Amino acid sequence: MPAPAYVTNENIQFNSVLDPCVLIKTVGSDNHFIKWVSLNADDQAIFDAFVTAIGGTLPIGAPFAGYQTVDFGGVVVGGNPTGLANDATIYTADIIVDGVNKPINIVGSAAQTFTALITELNVDLGVAAVASIVGGNIVITSATSGNVSTVFILDHFLFRLLVGMKKFKTPINGASSFEEALQLNYAGNGTTFYNLFKGLIIVVGPKPPLPPDADITNTEIYWATSWKKLFDDSPA
Repeated sequence: MPAPAYVTNENIQFNSVLDPCVLIKTVGSDNHFIKWVSLNADDQAIFDAFVTAIGGTLPIGAPFAGYQTVDFGGVVVGGNPTGLANDATIYTADIIVDGVNKPINIVGSAAQTFTALITELNVDLGVAAVASIVGGNIVITSATSGNVSTVFILDHFLFRLLVGMKKFKTPINGASSFEEALQLNYAGNGTTFYNLFKGLIIVVGPKPPLPPDADITNTEIYWATSWKKLFDDSPA
């Protein structure tokens, strides 16, 4: 697929050659990149779909919250009717936030519009999470962030009865970095980023000095456990 907008040309080799890369994490003065061409077409598509799911912003510079989207195809407007009965009928769901169940009980007459429904959802969610209309869909977002932040909607007879409801999107678990987010949401049982995406993470910090008595050229590399730096012999 064509390189998305978040792919930038970086001089990761310190040799004035620009490589299309994705900046996935910053640690202190070190930037963690992955070369776009190191991902095969399937992995590029998965990678891009996840970037879209988290809002299209890279890298994640701070922990972000877990959330789940109720998909209406992007057509929800606050004043639109929900379709719930305008009487004392109670509609229910369980929303599990950070592993703790939050029972949802909505009286139909109190939730005739989506704005009113959001208000009622937030009453039941309390301080644990926030319901909102984002991009024409309903999104439930945990109040916490990082890898303990999760949301899972267990619907009984509430969301599925709303006008225009299409599906529940796969929950996105919170994380402290983009790399961690990829692993938490797509990898299973400890799969590493490299094994998941078949790509090599390249860590580039301040240009390192030439090691004493080293016999190297500007095309040589040295390796660490899970990354490589490439450098030349000009002054750092």
